Amino acid sequence: MPVPQISVRFDASDLQVLQDPYPHYRRSRMHDGLMRMGPGIWGVTRARDVAALLDADTLSSYLPQQHLAVSHTNARVAAFLRNIVLFQDPPSHGALRRMLAPVTGAAALRPVIEVLPTLFSEVAGDLDLLGEIDLMKQIATPLAGLSLAELLQLEIKDPMTLDHFANELSRVFGPAPTRDDLTAGAHAIAALEEVVERSLSASAVLRQICERAETEGIKASVMRDNLVFLLFAGFETTASMIGNTVGWILADEARQRDLRSGAVSVQNTVATALRDDPPIQGVVRVLTQETSVAGSALRAGRVLVLFVASANRDGDALFSFGSGRHKCPGADLAQAEIGAVVEWIKQAPDWMKAAGPATRNPDSRIRGYATLPVHFDVDHGT
Repeated sequence: MPVPQISVRFDASDLQVLQDPYPHYRRSRMHDGLMRMGPGIWGVTRARDVAALLDADTLSSYLPQQHLAVSHTNARVAAFLRNIVLFQDPPSHGALRRMLAPVTGAAALRPVIEVLPTLFSEVAGDLDLLGEIDLMKQIATPLAGLSLAELLQLEIKDPMTLDHFANELSRVFGPAPTRDDLTAGAHAIAALEEVVERSLSASAVLRQICERAETEGIKASVMRDNLVFLLFAGFETTASMIGNTVGWILADEARQRDLRSGAVSVQNTVATALRDDPPIQGVVRVLTQETSVAGSALRAGRVLVLFVASANRDGDALFSFGSGRHKCPGADLAQAEIGAVVEWIKQAPDWMKAAGPATRNPDSRIRGYATLPVHFDVDHGT
């Protein structure tokens, strides 16, 4: 079996990559389907390989040793990363998913989805649609915060502060976090932990989760870290999805024309945008034995970043929410929130247009916008 020789190199911190990683993915797919990301770290870009590897028995979700070694320079971040469901294999992964089911299962999500129109009205009702708005600050972030507060029965007084700490925490999930990243992440964990702690007295569902975990022998510290992770993931990825979807619509006038005319449904618009520009670009796995990847032999211990964002553009399957046991449990709620914003754009009397250059978030490891200025153009014909 051949060993990879010269593959496309990929630096996730490069500003050009931050703005548009997709040409790099395409070049890799046309070459050998692998990208060299660092010592012992390979990116996988072809859909057939990503699909085969996402839940393969030869891969583990446990934190890579390279990452663990760096994280150990900050004990709080290291403990957090070891505890969260994202980096767990069976049986601990299944146990934690069961503990979180009261806020991630379909029965929990349905009531929140039903009240989304009301939540959206709270966000958008007082906006001056004749002027410029920052869609991230005034729509995406507040809506994600209100929906999460409804789901978890907690009070989020300032969604922008939550957004700040979520961005800071995302920095520890990169392939090679710096000491500054770890310091920022530890600060964010402490801040989000305070939100969870304050909410336990008022949130029956969070208390239920913690009490059940205790009876199942799961340490309180482990469960608290997973609630912090749920708060982070449910907020940051959803706000980014909303922004990316609107940015995708605004990038091509035909997309908004088809949406407003009914030629393309809200549901299909959301699905296509999530395929073309998801906030989660790749997921990390570790090889537990030598495995053939894209036709090359990679040894045990090698870290794979399965680029779902690349795989989305290489076939019919949609990988934006993961698959199998690691599929995002909040996918239905996230898509409903995005759908509410897209429906608003569709029904608005005037076309939405960019009001200036958008800026990508340079610090977050989740692909999204820091600012997305828009306005409604009263002079644009429908």
